[in-house]
Amino acid sequence: MTIAAEHGELVTSTSAEEELHSRIVGDYCAAIMGGEDEVMITLRRGDARDLNRRARAWFDDAGRLGSIGCCSPAASSQRAISSC
Repeated sequence: MTIAAEHGELVTSTSAEEELHSRIVGDYCAAIMGGEDEVMITLRRGDARDLNRRARAWFDDAGRLGSIGCCSPAASSQRAISSC
């Protein structure tokens, strides 16, 4: 985690959960759209569900989800991981 923090790849915040989740998902979706292989990691399952829901909504709004609900490996799998 130290290396990730030193490279600006670790997002932490003492601010409101809403703001933090929005930033994490925005960064994640932008990276995926840019062709990067990314993952979101959280300590709580509830946060993982929320991050996945937000990312799926983002990709849906961007027209990246088809009629069956996925368009690529990045969008079709659960990418927010909980350590619980």
